[in-house]
Amino acid sequence: MSRDPMQIALHKLGARAYSIFELKKLLVSQGFGSDEIEICLEKLVEWGYLNDTLLSQQLYQYYTGRKHYGRLLLAKRLAARGIPAQNIQEILHDYEPGEKRVARQAAEKFVQARQNKDCRKLQLALVRHLRSRGFTEAVILDALNESGLGPEDDTAGMVQLDRLKKYD
Repeated sequence: MSRDPMQIALHKLGARAYSIFELKKLLVSQGFGSDEIEICLEKLVEWGYLNDTLLSQQLYQYYTGRKHYGRLLLAKRLAARGIPAQNIQEILHDYEPGEKRVARQAAEKFVQARQNKDCRKLQLALVRHLRSRGFTEAVILDALNESGLGPEDDTAGMVQLDRLKKYD
């Protein structure tokens, strides 16, 4: 049986969505020439099987809805999947108003699972958790305040967040 880049691409796309970058990388690793790959990718885009804009929107929904990722980690994950920088910027622009809500949801879930920890340890653990999820310091501070673990004054909160970094 002769190897055909289109058959391999369609087989892979049957299992999950790929970005153009990911599929191109896969076909290069299979030893296909650049002309064969370009023809295959053009047809797949034309047929609607490859759509980086749609994929970036689906990943946005997944990473913010189920995974509770912040804008920093979201951008990193999208870039790792080969999503074009312009698509990433559009997604991040749309995400800005909802990021605090996602951080609060992540904080609530985290705190509920660890209600028997003392307040200081819980606060440190929550800061580390939200930072690992890619949230910015301002959003982390907001989530701390909303969860009842943060200081009342935002200036004091930034100083406290800075101190917490030293203990990570």
